[in-house]
Amino acid sequence: MQAILNPVIGLLAALAAPALVLVVALWLEETASRWQATEIGVLAWLPVIIMGLGIAIAVRFNRARLFAALLNLLAGFAALAWLMPVLRAPTQETLLALAMLFLPLNLLACPVLSDHAAVKGQRLAALLVIGAETLLLLLLAALDVNLSWLNGDFLDFADPADVGLTDTGVLTATVLLVLAFARLYKSPTTQRAALFAAGFCLVLMLANHDQPHSLIAFAAAGGAILVLAVFQETWRIAYVDQLTELPGRRALEEALARLDGRYAIAMVDVDHFKKFNDTYGHDVGDQVLRMVATNLREVGGGGRAYRYGGEEFTILFPGRTVDEAWEFVDQVRAAIADSTFELRRHDRRNGERRTQTSVTGNIQITISAGLAEPSERQQSAGDVIKAADMALYEAKNRGRNRVEKAR
Repeated sequence: MQAILNPVIGLLAALAAPALVLVVALWLEETASRWQATEIGVLAWLPVIIMGLGIAIAVRFNRARLFAALLNLLAGFAALAWLMPVLRAPTQETLLALAMLFLPLNLLACPVLSDHAAVKGQRLAALLVIGAETLLLLLLAALDVNLSWLNGDFLDFADPADVGLTDTGVLTATVLLVLAFARLYKSPTTQRAALFAAGFCLVLMLANHDQPHSLIAFAAAGGAILVLAVFQETWRIAYVDQLTELPGRRALEEALARLDGRYAIAMVDVDHFKKFNDTYGHDVGDQVLRMVATNLREVGGGGRAYRYGGEEFTILFPGRTVDEAWEFVDQVRAAIADSTFELRRHDRRNGERRTQTSVTGNIQITISAGLAEPSERQQSAGDVIKAADMALYEAKNRGRNRVEKAR
């Protein structure tokens, strides 16, 4: 039962913020439906401002996927809101057909892009693709090319008059939403939730292309969802360790600054990690750190684990004394020592060379920890961390795989 509930809970948590934005968009759509054409014209700049802001931030923080998604949404809104009304009817059909073909497929391709640091080439590629499609739309509009065959009626269950989408649009929208939701369900991250919700807004934009107030509301919502994801991703980079998914050093420093009253701090270190890393390789070493982090995340007593750096972790216990916290740290230590870590033979590429892990079987991973609390000798959080570090060294000197209290 828990295996079913956990993905559902994660999914609902990831979609909470996009859902709130969509609720606001529905309110805006209802409100704007009573506005005059002049007021609607002014409101049409809202999606542009939101998406322009998001594009600038995505470029600054190298969020290539969100950059491409925002650019695609902006191009689609500009085509539907500003270009389509000035075209003749046959050319409008051509523009709408291409929009319903290109825009969902473009958004579906965004996850292919990498969100690592060096993504300038990928941002340029996304820009060139969207730019080429925009030029194609303008060229077809100028030449009055008729592509009405793209609006062919080949789906019996979908009436364009009812759903607002051509049969081509129904197919591309279905593919987009199904695949985006499948990725989200498999791993409910903030970014995947934003891309799925933005895809939903894009489909609503296309379905309401002839209703300016609806088009503006859903375009603004899609842009806002993606901008919010950019901020969330930026926060995540700053505060969450990417390897272990634990809060990182900056989050720890802010938590230390908020500490008040009594508290305990545990400094935790993986035993023999350097030797282990040198023997089995950095990839296996990373797996060990993730395994240790997973166990530390489950620490009881109100403790919260942080990645301090390297193979070292910190656990904060607000409102606890050293004696109270010791039991919970030792439980985690025992759980890690009792866990099985399996080494498997596998090939690793190193440039053009192939190296092979020669050792297989199970190995034991252990941790050592030191605990400290404020006292007359260590009053600041920094002093308590130093005292916990000294207790950690004492645990190492006394045989490792143990928890020591600061003297």
